[in-house]
Amino acid sequence: MKLTNEQLWNLSEGAVRCEENEAGELHLCRYGKEGEAHYAAMDMPHPRAMSGVRLLMRTDADTLRIAYRAKTATSRFFCFFDATIDGQLLFHWGHEDLSEVAAEKTLSLPAGTHDLVLYFPALFEVWLREVSVNDGAAVEPIRKELNYLAYGDSITQGYDARYPSQSYSYLLADKLGASLRNLGVGGAWFDPAIVEENPPFHPDVITVAYGTNDWSHAAKSRAEMETAANAFYDRLLAAYPTAKIFAVTPIFRMDFDRVTAVGTFADGVAVAREAAAAHGVTVISGEDMVPHIPEAFGDGYLHPNEFGFKCYAAALYGAMKPYL
Repeated sequence: MKLTNEQLWNLSEGAVRCEENEAGELHLCRYGKEGEAHYAAMDMPHPRAMSGVRLLMRTDADTLRIAYRAKTATSRFFCFFDATIDGQLLFHWGHEDLSEVAAEKTLSLPAGTHDLVLYFPALFEVWLREVSVNDGAAVEPIRKELNYLAYGDSITQGYDARYPSQSYSYLLADKLGASLRNLGVGGAWFDPAIVEENPPFHPDVITVAYGTNDWSHAAKSRAEMETAANAFYDRLLAAYPTAKIFAVTPIFRMDFDRVTAVGTFADGVAVAREAAAAHGVTVISGEDMVPHIPEAFGDGYLHPNEFGFKCYAAALYGAMKPYL
């Protein structure tokens, strides 16, 4: 039984709109058209990637088949899917060293009714050609009581986890019992233009994790970073006046000892902290949440791997919990 595109939309989490092409293939979009256009103007296709997009279903199906096309929307060339059953990771598959692929996969599911979550690659754009279950199977959406919105850069987007379900934003969302919308974009910095004037998603909890790119290359001076960060929070609080907002200062990076136009890494962290505090936002220090060793990073210095993300998510949730 092939699920219709309308059914897939109803099962999805993390998308705010969908596109269907002439072939009937479906792309679930985490950004609105204006957000995509904003980043496209800067030659950043990252919003087309599937960070934070997953299908959640309660089903008694014996099998689930997915046929898809995928193409890279970031600087990475690995494309992996995960699927969990009742919260346990039972399936992981994908592709290495490519920019585009067409493939299919059939999952043999355990007997009985279970909660199945299908995670899409965080760094690729995916078009669904077919998602089907065996005839007669029941498929129902799973809804969450809370909504969680994650702003950030490549770390929030999910670089460099080859298991997309193990990025910190997913792990944190599950600890919160919340639906996730992930607006993380590789290379992003404090940018008030990305805060939507008429947001399609209404979060109860928001995390903001910018600063490392502002410090490393985006800002021309400390004053410029301060201006951008304060303008971002001005717009964020106006858009989401009732949400609980947490500012997470940049996590440790192995090249922290450089000096940039902003100053030392500590200077960049201070700007991020001070802008949030000036707006009454709860500030959480991220510097010690990921171990200060290369083994915690997929690229050895900046982007956490699965181990680093597990440490990050656990520490972040622990720091946020007293305020929830």
